[in-house]
Amino acid sequence: MIYLKNFTDFNDKEILKVLRYAERKIGLKGDTYIEVRKARQIWKFRGVAHSGFLLKEYFEKKFQKVSFNYGWVELWISPFIECDEIAFADVFLDVSLHELGHLNDFRNKNFFKRKRTKTGRRIAHDKRPSEISAENQVYDARKLIKKEKILQEQKVILDFALEVERVRKLK
Repeated sequence: MIYLKNFTDFNDKEILKVLRYAERKIGLKGDTYIEVRKARQIWKFRGVAHSGFLLKEYFEKKFQKVSFNYGWVELWISPFIECDEIAFADVFLDVSLHELGHLNDFRNKNFFKRKRTKTGRRIAHDKRPSEISAENQVYDARKLIKKEKILQEQKVILDFALEVERVRKLK
């Protein structure tokens, strides 16, 4: 089950459709807490998967502890990225799949050791084992989508694209 905290102008129902679809394709089990926020940079999407066991949330003027097994996700999106609505929705699905892939690694206890190069510097972001694992999961999920039900993916993407168009017209 997904617990969504939405800080954007997008409708919760449309975001939940995309996130539930991504969760089902990655094969994530258990409760998932996801925060969707407005991006400060106009030109990019961003996401972070946290491996923390405990999340403190300020909710209805009460400080309460909310525990989730192995992690939670933050996603940043901006409705003003210079692309059409369908590409926007497709990239949002990709970012969601990628971050949920990290959560899947956390929950399967695939914690990767931080490696360094021969000179002692950190490995480039795209070449880190955790990023390669997440991208492989996205590739497998997309391949599974193409074989299985491409119409269901198209429906989810088109519904979110219509929501993006609605939000852009409001601004």
